[in-house]
Amino acid sequence: SLGAFIAKASREAWWDSTLVVIIADHGHPLPKLPPLAGESASMLYHIPMLWLGGALAVRDTVVNVVGSQVDVAPTLLAQLGLAHEQYKWGKNLLAADVRPFAFFSYLDGFGWVDARGRMVYGYNTRQVMQRTPGANDGQVRAGEAYQRLSYQDFLGR
Repeated sequence: SLGAFIAKASREAWWDSTLVVIIADHGHPLPKLPPLAGESASMLYHIPMLWLGGALAVRDTVVNVVGSQVDVAPTLLAQLGLAHEQYKWGKNLLAADVRPFAFFSYLDGFGWVDARGRMVYGYNTRQVMQRTPGANDGQVRAGEAYQRLSYQDFLGR
């Protein structure tokens, strides 16, 4: 098991110079997303990232910042004091001035998660399909802009 591996590794001489980053994978039930309701709505998009190892300068700390997979490399590189500007779609989740948000897309739409709430927009219906309290139309515009710009960047390479 993963716990047994970490326990065994922590007893090795190399542990003090080791960083282990663990990120969960996720998905959604097919063919439909579940209705948003209460805490289950929050957990649908909550994917933890664990940093373990003897190389950590700060331990036993929980950082509650919204981010996504594109933020992993910039965050890790920034902690190592390395340049991360080439990862322009990601951000350092541990920066004091971070603007926490996550964009995700799927076959028929996209979603946006930030401090205001979470929303899922459907391409076929051209409307917000799911929304938590606090989510607003600004998230739709932000999601559309993010997707448009990231696609343009990809196609221009």
